[in-house]
Amino acid sequence: MDIVTDFTIKSICETAMGTKLDEETSEFGKTYKNAIHELGSIVCHRAQRVWLYSNFVFRFSHFGKSQERILDMTSSFRNKVIEKRREDFIDMKKNIDEYDEDQNVYGKKRLAMLDILLQAEKNGTINFNGINEEVDTFMFEGHDTTATALQYTFMILANHQDIQNKIVEETNQILTYDQIPTINDLAQMKYLECCIKESLRMFPPVFFISRRIEKPLKLATFECPAGTDVNIMIRELHLDCQQFREPFEFIPERFMKKPTWHQYAYIPFSAGPRNCIGQKFAMMEMKIALSTVLRRYRVLPITKPDDIIYLADFILRPKEPILVKFETRV
Repeated sequence: MDIVTDFTIKSICETAMGTKLDEETSEFGKTYKNAIHELGSIVCHRAQRVWLYSNFVFRFSHFGKSQERILDMTSSFRNKVIEKRREDFIDMKKNIDEYDEDQNVYGKKRLAMLDILLQAEKNGTINFNGINEEVDTFMFEGHDTTATALQYTFMILANHQDIQNKIVEETNQILTYDQIPTINDLAQMKYLECCIKESLRMFPPVFFISRRIEKPLKLATFECPAGTDVNIMIRELHLDCQQFREPFEFIPERFMKKPTWHQYAYIPFSAGPRNCIGQKFAMMEMKIALSTVLRRYRVLPITKPDDIIYLADFILRPKEPILVKFETRV
């Protein structure tokens, strides 16, 4: 579902970066998307081969050279986005006028993140490299994970027509056919939110996270010494039958009740002080995409959950494209 990735790239560029992709930058965006996928394969390939851990050895390997080429390309796309916005960055104050909390979510009154960074650069509180690092983080985290989540959600809803119908019924009570949702409208989509949460439980885009512990960690049968890198397998947590009833079944209603699971058994956006800072944005983006599409089209199954084979990647990426069929609603 390349169309989903195109949507999330354009969304993060226009909202967080304040840059609407034109024909030239849209082509760069498609290349960027493919490069990110290739980069994930290289990272996993290196992690599985101890002789490539040495930066010196890796730099002269085929994979090291490919990584350098990819990073040059992604940097080029990032620079185009920044420079395009920098050209438009003339008067900050006109973008910071009074803000109506219930404004259309597509409105332009809120300041783009990149505008804030450019103003900080002007004030001397961040330099050019600092801006690049922040934009790299938002560009990657803001498009790839959300696109992956949307693909799995469309797929699982296509395989559960009854649940899909409930979402349409809810959204039709909130919105007219062509109405653009406000932030308050999105907040009312409770059942849709439960469906997204359940999809994230079964198919978390970031399926593991790593943390380096600063002090000894005592577990049930052994103790991890300080300085140990610990991998937390998020998908295994989400599919634990001791935490979730019928963990392999798609049951959105479980999120309509008080959680019966441990507070850290469900962590699609991680948890604690280093959790995902864009989770509210991602949830709004997914609600907008799903409610807009489902009001107009019935999504029918092609790919089934049991058909999916996963790639070795740092994102829960399928080996083959996830396919669904769209049928116009009458």
